Amino acid sequence: MISIIDFKQTAYEKLLDAQCLLEGDRYAGSMYLAGYALEIALKVKLCHIHERIEFPENRSECDVITKKWFKHNLEQLEGYTNLNYHHSEEWLRVKNWDVEARYKKLPETSEDATDFFNSIQILLNVLLGE
Repeated sequence: MISIIDFKQTAYEKLLDAQCLLEGDRYAGSMYLAGYALEIALKVKLCHIHERIEFPENRSECDVITKKWFKHNLEQLEGYTNLNYHHSEEWLRVKNWDVEARYKKLPETSEDATDFFNSIQILLNVLLGE
């Protein structure tokens, strides 16, 4: 199990990595890691909502509740939070990210990547209470 304090830090580290890639004109990699940071932030938020202090690191550590969170689908994870971010401009820009993005060709313009990154950054701050 990973503590939600460490998990939250991991979300910020992935976002920092995404920023470094963005600044290095590595747009697809930046978008992938930024999306991953959002996935982690949603899972941290779910832990807070359900008063959990840890998140499972693998499926064998899951219980009935956390088992359904052990996925990479942002829309499903956001739905479990019941926080209704799905109408925000930021959410609409990033909601279709998925872990399989590492195998797909993503939009690789500076503007697309910057907008994606900025949206993720705003959502992380909302989710993690910064």
